[in-house]
Amino acid sequence: MACDQKQQPPGLVYCSEGNPESFNPQLVTSGTTIDATANQIYNQLLSYDNATGAYSPELATAWTVSDDGLNYTLTLRHNVQFQHNALFSPTRPFNADDVIFSFERIINPNHPYHAIAKQGYPFFQSVGFDKQIKSIRKLADDKVVFTLYQPNSTFLANLATDFAVILSAQYGQQLQHLQLPELLDNQPIGTGPFVLHKYVKNGYIRYYRNDEYWGDKAKIPQLVFDITTKSTMRLAKVITGSCSISALPKPGELAVINDNPNLKIERKVGMNVAFWAFNTEKPPFNNIEVRRALAMAVNKQKILDAVYQDTAEMANTMLPPSSWGYSNIAQDDSYDPVAAKALLDSTGYKNITIDIWAMPVSRVYNPNSLKTAELIQEDLANIGVRAISSLMIGVYLIKSYTLPVMIQY
Repeated sequence: MACDQKQQPPGLVYCSEGNPESFNPQLVTSGTTIDATANQIYNQLLSYDNATGAYSPELATAWTVSDDGLNYTLTLRHNVQFQHNALFSPTRPFNADDVIFSFERIINPNHPYHAIAKQGYPFFQSVGFDKQIKSIRKLADDKVVFTLYQPNSTFLANLATDFAVILSAQYGQQLQHLQLPELLDNQPIGTGPFVLHKYVKNGYIRYYRNDEYWGDKAKIPQLVFDITTKSTMRLAKVITGSCSISALPKPGELAVINDNPNLKIERKVGMNVAFWAFNTEKPPFNNIEVRRALAMAVNKQKILDAVYQDTAEMANTMLPPSSWGYSNIAQDDSYDPVAAKALLDSTGYKNITIDIWAMPVSRVYNPNSLKTAELIQEDLANIGVRAISSLMIGVYLIKSYTLPVMIQY
């Protein structure tokens, strides 16, 4: 591992699969970036417990909702200190100004930091966050109210995501004064349990414990993300002790891990669904019966066996069981190539040729999308559909919601 080794305190080394796209989760949807930043550097106003489905206090200690569902009033935690770096030392604790700064940046196109995010705010844009919030007002240093245009049952859930981190308004002002606004996202300041010490692209991320953290202090003085893109190399580093923990082993590596007495696999239910997406603005995908026929033609069990190898199960909806919106009574179309061919013929479409795109990288929700593409290509050929395999994403409603984690004792 290519790290600066001079007088480093002891800690934990985590084998990470890639570089973060940014050090601000507001700007990304990448799980790699979220894993490396959101819970180390930052806090959200509240957090969500996947097991219980309940919200718990974080930087907000309490919240109330008006009877009409339009006003969310949050009471903020006292004496929370922001981190500091060579460019910035805070002169006050976290307060309502930081909440307003963090979310106005996302929803207000005239905010001085809004356009700094060249790729936008993909999560918040996908949920129409700017269309939800009418205003954000400071009632006191420790109290802020969000007013919505109309009641929205997802609002608290959006505040509890890893994307909804709280930034320092003072730091933003300081960087504007220095004419270095882009550093807000690349040399981050937050209120979280770790402080970014150093990042070397394709090498490592080194965090030091934040000894001024408002909550329970981290039990380790430093945390290192060893960036190792190849899964086999991550496994080798865990086996040799170069890394303490690694995530995202490929299904084919599980037998090797199970046979090693010094390794332990931990699994938990993940909020992941892999799916085959259609562009419904283009024919023939604008015809729902064509989409149903293509879905019925795919043998999802074969993909589960060949690609996921007992690390996933069949899905019946677009949401996994761990989601609050999951329905256990929904039914999907089962594999039936004969019925799929008949349904496709009934639409009048003949000699269909389609492009299918697949991710070139492994992800927890699809460890081998190229293999998935090949299997779907074979199944579509059985109903007379020619699929041109560029690189393609996912598979129709297969749920990968086990997250293997390798831990070395």
